[in-house]
Amino acid sequence: MSDLPALTHDQRQDLAEAAVFAERRNRPRHLVMLGLLLLVVSGLALIWGLSSYRGARTEADRERNNVFRLKQLAAMHDALTRTKADPVAGPPYAPVPNLQTRLEGLATGVGLPRPPLPQERRDRAQAGAQSLRLTYRIRHDEPGPLFNWLAKGMSEIEGLELYSLRVQPEASTWSFEVTFSRWERSGP
Repeated sequence: MSDLPALTHDQRQDLAEAAVFAERRNRPRHLVMLGLLLLVVSGLALIWGLSSYRGARTEADRERNNVFRLKQLAAMHDALTRTKADPVAGPPYAPVPNLQTRLEGLATGVGLPRPPLPQERRDRAQAGAQSLRLTYRIRHDEPGPLFNWLAKGMSEIEGLELYSLRVQPEASTWSFEVTFSRWERSGP
């Protein structure tokens, strides 16, 4: 047997309590709880950061669109107010009285049939300026001549822009809806 003295019931109970206490000390729960708390806090910080990022991104997109629109308005203002050195061409963005006739001539010049009368729309944007839109509906066998017409029209008629273009293939032809746009002075 052993040389250790026999323990009383109270001493055994004290040793058992000391063993349980030592076991608890060797398994520190507070470190695990601290780690979980840090995980929760970092998750909340991540969610808050993503929310702030989305808000800032939305605001940046809105400001970028504002800057783009301001640049467009400034360019339009400059174009409407500048004087042109070419006296034959007249003042900048003066109304072109024969615009539809010129477009028809350019269309037949590139191999398209004479286009039907366009749908005309005039919108007053600012004092002294208006937007003219001409919408043509054309059917043709090939898209090439139409694209040549678009390029020729925009290069030969000052201020003419392509506002929209819708292309639909059909069984044996192509259907196009072309909208030209031009800013014009509406007053003297």
